[in-house]
Amino acid sequence: MKRPKLIAAIVFVAGVIAVVLVAGSPPSSAPLSPTSYQSDGTRALVDLMDSLGSSVTVLDGGAPPEGVPAYALVLSDSDISPAGKLGAVQRQLVESWAASGGHLVVADPESPLDSRAGVTPVDGAGIFTNGALGRGSNAAEVARLLGAGTGDPVYLVFPSASPGGSRTLMSMLDTRTRIVLGGLILALAVWAVSRARRLGEPVGEAPMVAVEGSALVEAMGQLAMRAALPLSREPSPPGASPAGSPVARGDSLPGRGPFPPSRTPVD
Repeated sequence: MKRPKLIAAIVFVAGVIAVVLVAGSPPSSAPLSPTSYQSDGTRALVDLMDSLGSSVTVLDGGAPPEGVPAYALVLSDSDISPAGKLGAVQRQLVESWAASGGHLVVADPESPLDSRAGVTPVDGAGIFTNGALGRGSNAAEVARLLGAGTGDPVYLVFPSASPGGSRTLMSMLDTRTRIVLGGLILALAVWAVSRARRLGEPVGEAPMVAVEGSALVEAMGQLAMRAALPLSREPSPPGASPAGSPVARGDSLPGRGPFPPSRTPVD
C-alpha cells in the first residue's frame, strides 16, 4: 500500500472510532446536568421529584411561566460555577417570576439572586447532586425545598446557550468528547502536512521543442517511404537513391510513380 493511501486509511479508521466513541458516550456528563449519572450530575434529583409526584422541566434559558404555581431551582449563576451564569435578561425574568409569587430556590451563594426578597438561598449545589443526595437526610431536605407532595411542577433553570448567557459550544461538551475531537483534528492535520510535503529536491525538466506541422508531416512521410524501400547490401546504380536513404523530391519508387513534392506551408 502506498504511503498516501496508508495515511488516508489511518485517518478514516480514527474518524470511525471517534464517531463510535461520541455516539456511545452518555447523553451528558457535564457538572450539574439533569441527564448525567455521574456523581456531580443531578439525574437522581429528577428521578426523586418524579417519584414524589412533581413533574420536572429543564429550562435551558428563560424562566417558568407566569401565573402557574411552581418551584424553580437555580443551581449555577456565577463565573465560578461549573455550568456558568445566567444572562442579564434571563436573570431579570427569573427575578420577576419570583416576585410574582413563584417559589425560587438559589443554590449558588455567588448569584445576584441570592439576596433577593422571596428567594430561598442554599449554601451550594452539592446537596442536589447524585453523589450527595443519598447521604443522611439530604433527600428529605431537597424534597422539602422543592415542594414535594404539593403536586406543583419543578423547573430547573440553567444558563441560556444564546449570546445572552455565558456558555459556549465547547463548554457544553464533556471531557471525553473534547479529547476524541482533539485527536481527530490532530490526525487530520498530520495527514494534510504529510500530503503537502515534497520528498526530495524538485527535478527540472527540459521544455519540449515545438515542431511545425508541415515539417512533422514531411518527416513522417519520408520515414514511411524509407520503410517501403527494399534493403540490399549491393551497391545502388549510379544516379539512384541508396537503399534506406531519404527519397528526394521528384524521385520514383519501384513500381510507383514519382514522389510528389511536399507541400510548402502557406505563410
